[in-house]
Amino acid sequence: GTLHLDVTAAFAGARRMDRRRQQRMRAANGRNGAQDNAPEDDEEEEDVPKVCGVEAGSGSAEAMAAANAGLSRVLSKEDFGRMVVLGQFNLGFIIARLGKDLFILDQHACEEKYNFETLQQTTTIHEQPLICPRPVEVSASEEMTILENLDTFAANGFHFDTN
Repeated sequence: GTLHLDVTAAFAGARRMDRRRQQRMRAANGRNGAQDNAPEDDEEEEDVPKVCGVEAGSGSAEAMAAANAGLSRVLSKEDFGRMVVLGQFNLGFIIARLGKDLFILDQHACEEKYNFETLQQTTTIHEQPLICPRPVEVSASEEMTILENLDTFAANGFHFDTN
């Protein structure tokens, strides 16, 4: 099975990024002195963080498309087995690494997903037949859906007599 994740990235050094954005805006408006572009003497120049290979804060359509593609990737269950746990924070989240990617996992959501899948695999539904079966009127498309999924309905205790 696969699990779709939306991954949210956060950056350390956001204050410097905001300062650089302000400098860019002043430069674009023609109000930037030469000293504004140079880093202050007491601070080192730092690379602007990137998400999925895209500079943070860039607004081009190509950059946004690349970021969206990277942030909406699909993980398989095997990927979770290969993750390296780095730590825990806030008594409810696990920080894990898979290759070059960092993930924040909600422990409670992970446990609920695990419990749900375990119950799905191990629970047997005991059906209770009706004394007098009830006719059900359905549209043509609903009838096709039922006929295509008779096994699923039977596994969940529903049986249909078709004419």
